[in-house]
Amino acid sequence: MVTLHADFHCGNILIMGGGNPDRRLCAIDFEFANVGQAEFELGYAFVVNKALLNSAANKRAFVKGYVEAVTAGSSDHGTPQDVENLLVDCEMASVKAWPPSEFIGVPDTDVDTYEALVRRLAEFCSLARVPADPLKEVHAATLREELL
Repeated sequence: MVTLHADFHCGNILIMGGGNPDRRLCAIDFEFANVGQAEFELGYAFVVNKALLNSAANKRAFVKGYVEAVTAGSSDHGTPQDVENLLVDCEMASVKAWPPSEFIGVPDTDVDTYEALVRRLAEFCSLARVPADPLKEVHAATLREELL
């Protein structure tokens, strides 16, 4: 559980410092802030920031930056496996929390079809997570790339 912004999109981000090399990104508009699971916050960012998070590499860099920021100053640093598994969780969360609609670029569908798709995606995601057995990682990594 982490603190969520709950409306994290480019309209709620300010660039502080302009051309200054010390510039930072700052989030604004915290009216929906709450406590919840990080994958829903990041999954929402995937859905509403498609122009920036439009590839596996960009999503991976975004999630890696999140993990590094959250674990900064802690003895419990995130691993590359943590980043990969969080990516899978974010993709699953983005579909579970934001069903198909024209807004996100996926045509509406009936409830039964949507539930069947979510079940299939959950099965797929369970195979895409970083496995304990290193021999299965090549297959899981391939699935992650397909997912992202």
